[in-house]
Amino acid sequence: MSTGGPAPTGRGATGQTSTPGQTSTPGRASMGEPWPGVWSAPQPGSAGSRIPLSATAAARRAVAIWMGKAARSATRRLGKGNGSAIPGLVTLAIDPDALAGLVAEMPRRAIMVTGSNGKGTTCRMLAQVMRAAGLRPVINPEGSNQQSGIATTMVAEAGLDGHLPADPVATGLFEVDEGSLPAIVRQVRRPGAIVVTNVFRDQLDRYFEPAYVTAMLEHCIRQMPADTALVLNADDPRVACLAAELPNPRIYFGIADTDAGRTGPDPTSDYPRCPRCGGELAYSHVYYAHLGHWSCAGCGLRRPEPEVRATKAELVGAEATRLQLATPTAESVLRVPLPGLYNAYNALAAAAAAAQARLADHTLQAIEQVKPGSLRMERVDVAGREVFLVLAKNANGYTEVLRAVLSDGRPRRMLLGLNTNPGKQPDTSWIWDVDFDAQTGLVIEPVLSGNRAADLAVRLKYAGWFGSGSGQAAQQVPMEQVPAQQMPAQQVLVEPDPVRAFRAALSATPPGQALWVVSTSVVLGEIRRALRQAGYVRELWQEAASQQLSRAQLPQQRAPARPDPTAPPRVPVPGQEQPAQRELLPPPTPAALPQPAVPVPRAVHSLASRALASMAAEAQQAAEAQQAAAQQAGAQQAQGASSPAPLEESDEGQDGHPAQGRKPPSHRTPSGTEQGEAGQGPADRSGGVR
Repeated sequence: MSTGGPAPTGRGATGQTSTPGQTSTPGRASMGEPWPGVWSAPQPGSAGSRIPLSATAAARRAVAIWMGKAARSATRRLGKGNGSAIPGLVTLAIDPDALAGLVAEMPRRAIMVTGSNGKGTTCRMLAQVMRAAGLRPVINPEGSNQQSGIATTMVAEAGLDGHLPADPVATGLFEVDEGSLPAIVRQVRRPGAIVVTNVFRDQLDRYFEPAYVTAMLEHCIRQMPADTALVLNADDPRVACLAAELPNPRIYFGIADTDAGRTGPDPTSDYPRCPRCGGELAYSHVYYAHLGHWSCAGCGLRRPEPEVRATKAELVGAEATRLQLATPTAESVLRVPLPGLYNAYNALAAAAAAAQARLADHTLQAIEQVKPGSLRMERVDVAGREVFLVLAKNANGYTEVLRAVLSDGRPRRMLLGLNTNPGKQPDTSWIWDVDFDAQTGLVIEPVLSGNRAADLAVRLKYAGWFGSGSGQAAQQVPMEQVPAQQMPAQQVLVEPDPVRAFRAALSATPPGQALWVVSTSVVLGEIRRALRQAGYVRELWQEAASQQLSRAQLPQQRAPARPDPTAPPRVPVPGQEQPAQRELLPPPTPAALPQPAVPVPRAVHSLASRALASMAAEAQQAAEAQQAAAQQAGAQQAQGASSPAPLEESDEGQDGHPAQGRKPPSHRTPSGTEQGEAGQGPADRSGGVR
């Protein structure tokens, strides 16, 4: 097995200075045997044993775990979220050492995955490989990757006595937000390995420039034990040279297929400098952004030769990637069910972690069975159309998603979103770094949404999406006034409200075709929430729980019929019996709410009972109001009155004025809030996918 070429000779590794023209690679220790306690046999007397606690500490731990479980069940029962962060916050507030104590009781040392992009998908791929190898990954399927989220994962694993049950094949697999890594390293004190995917410019309000993130990662790695393995991206110069002089075992992954890259610079690259001397880096091949085959002419530093590499990378349309994978022990061909070179890197990272642990080569085929995570190429069938929900939170991510979807040159229908969050991610100037120019003419009648949709429209105008030489900005036409099927070619619809925009994009998509929703988090969150309320998707924790059950354990129930959100409403006819109709957004009922997995405290149970009773009363009132409205509409039609305004389809009548009995369409204020007419306060956000 290769140990990575010549020993480092630069100042960053040994303090010596390279002579001109001399080449070197970042420091690398031999892979040797698998690192102790990660996926090898548990070590007696170390991990996997219950840590003795004093009576007071044991009681505190038990109460903290019990309260965390109760908070998790109550959050889900009340429909207030996935319960992926609050339980951890509750537990750590009672016992700040709970996370560290539970992680130390695991029979195998944990593995952490961090980086700017690809953390969650890499974890899902690696989890599939671990299951194929007979291990049970302890992972947070909801994707909460900060300290509270990891604490919630361990709370769910622990028993009511405050300890982990005996399970020799359980292994912690934690997706870690790069900004939260310093705090988590203090809790997960002896990780078996850390996987670093890449470092890009991302969330400037939190991470500043990439140099800050790189320094933070290196500081955390230096606090880890000498036997913690480093699984690093060789094609990212910021990642490949992390703590190069440390003796930790390390393994590199990267792409070796020169046909998959480009010889010139990528327009989305931020041009990192040499990690050793600060000089300019030269690239023989670039795959995307600053990832590629790099070298420095000043000090001789160059890309290390990866042990796990893709000798061939081929994009298979907009839904898959085919890789010819080479590891130190075997070669194989994988069909990754996710598109794009960035997902090829995610598969390589998972394969490199498995190779370092000496898992059987055949287990890598499990990557072909990976399911997309929430908002990560998530596929939903809506009214005979395939809808893909894709998160793009920075310039590199947005660019690579568009490249992956449009790589075959076939035009597609898209809803593109952009938003800011109050007090978080206030800057959206990064959209000017997205390579929209290369995708001109490949998106049919794009729909733009979010509170920064107008900014996105300006960016697309300069990218030539509105026709060359037209000099016209996007026509900001309200969706209610121009039906999607009547919009002229190349027109861009700007609708700040995500649900209204989704309705317009879905109406314009012919049945049997696909609609891609590519956006930042808030727009996607509102669209997915509307789809969940309409019955097309479930809560993240419910989907994760169903994936863990076997087919024999799943309840044998027929899926309820899904309504077509684009179909016109049925007009009741007097004297004719109307079939039962399922509301697009039915009010919650006690029977539809999940039951708690553990006993709930009396106070929480009382609160839940009152909330359920209130929701049941509201459901009854809504049903009565709907019946009264149907009767009134039938009476109007019998008297020759004009047709009533469509329910849940539009906020305006046929004459362009607000429909009788309904609130006028909402408008965005400069601060990003929504208001109705003057004096009416915030606009009503309830209702269906409209």
